[in-house]
Amino acid sequence: MAQQSNPIEMNEAAAQGFRQRLSGVQSNQMNSPTPCTEWDVQALINHNINATGFAEGVYRGNVTVNPQDVSGPLPGGNGLELLDAGISNVLDALKSAGSLDQQIDTPFRPMTRGVFLIDMTWDLLVHTWDLAKGTNQDTTLDSGLVEVIYHAFVPQMDGLRQMEFQGIKPMGPEVSVPASASLQDRFIGMMGRQP
Repeated sequence: MAQQSNPIEMNEAAAQGFRQRLSGVQSNQMNSPTPCTEWDVQALINHNINATGFAEGVYRGNVTVNPQDVSGPLPGGNGLELLDAGISNVLDALKSAGSLDQQIDTPFRPMTRGVFLIDMTWDLLVHTWDLAKGTNQDTTLDSGLVEVIYHAFVPQMDGLRQMEFQGIKPMGPEVSVPASASLQDRFIGMMGRQP
């Protein structure tokens, strides 16, 4: 993906990367640990599926899905199908109810619909890396997407590290990486993971 700032295209690129890793997960890896230390592979997949329902609810003004509820097996079927259906529902909700510049209330803070989608995109992007790492797959992320997300979030990280959502801090302490590290490694370190 070339460097861009279209939130819909960014989210689609992140979703494609997650789909690719999800399709490579073996059934015997569901209980494997991930760099997202609270969640194993199964919980990480559940979170990303539930995050689509959460985002759809935010856009429709009726949040009924808790993205932090990651217990149990895949809810009702094939993870890839559930993820695709969820992403489609998010984009339908996004496209049907106003412009990307429209202000909305979210459980985090008021923001535009486009900024909220970018927030969901960084979450999906870092969890793509988590899933790849936890299942011994290629951890290389879309470099253009990493560049856009990294530069968008560097100025916000101090505030984001203080934020809590349902009693959980979504950002751990930054992991130091050498100044010469790749942008992806700096992004992963910024998100509290050891590259």
